[in-house]
Amino acid sequence: MDFLFFFFYGLFKRYDNDPKFTSILAVFIIISLYLITLLKALVRLKLIDNFPSFSETYYYNKLAWTFVALPFCFLVILYFDKKKVKTIIEKYQSIDTFYDFKRLGLFVLIFGLPILGLVKL
Repeated sequence: MDFLFFFFYGLFKRYDNDPKFTSILAVFIIISLYLITLLKALVRLKLIDNFPSFSETYYYNKLAWTFVALPFCFLVILYFDKKKVKTIIEKYQSIDTFYDFKRLGLFVLIFGLPILGLVKL
């Protein structure tokens, strides 16, 4: 998660007023993608009946999932406190060429796996 945070932080610090908070939200989205992929895999393996649904109405279901996701979002925000963010930035800023081929490939792999899993499941 630290690598993902700094990857997004480096991208957002040029264009965003608050790159730390935006980077935390981007990490939360990737974690959410992994959790959704896990749920889809459990459905595919028939360990759970269906993807959890709160209502037959799309908008009510979407609203209910928002209330489920908010506590997890706050947990991710709490995980990246000021001390943790400072430590991550100091750790990765010492690397001269952070956005090299190896790290870009790692990011694509981390970001692409849950998306490929969602497409295939």
